[in-house]
Amino acid sequence: MARYPNPFDLWQEAVRATTMAAETALAAGEVIASRSATIDHAVRNPFSADHAELAQMVSEKVAAFSEAGYIALRDAYMLQAEFASTAVRAGTYAGRGGFSAFGEMLGMWERAAHGAMAAAGAPRRSLKPIHRRATANARRLKRKRR
Repeated sequence: MARYPNPFDLWQEAVRATTMAAETALAAGEVIASRSATIDHAVRNPFSADHAELAQMVSEKVAAFSEAGYIALRDAYMLQAEFASTAVRAGTYAGRGGFSAFGEMLGMWERAAHGAMAAAGAPRRSLKPIHRRATANARRLKRKRR
């Protein structure tokens, strides 16, 4: 554990996750609008359709959501292991009648604070692959329209 957690970092994580979610939603709207036009053109004239773009639509979503799911499961496993370890340590202290030194109590607080920070960052970490692809697609499709 590198440093003592700052309580304001929890709020910053919430702001980062909310900002990333908003950016993803805006980018998704732009991508949907652009790709709807691509699909409309493909339906009207299949021979001149952008087949590369059409083929990419599903595969990139599967890749992004698979990566996001993996990150969410990995974070859940790591958090569960950390919380279980903290519970075992708390049980050990309780079994012997409490903390033998202030440092032990401070260590428990620090572990709990780091666990809270890890939990607060989980939504942002799992949204990251979806955000990355959605915003990249929005930029790419905007350049393509010009």
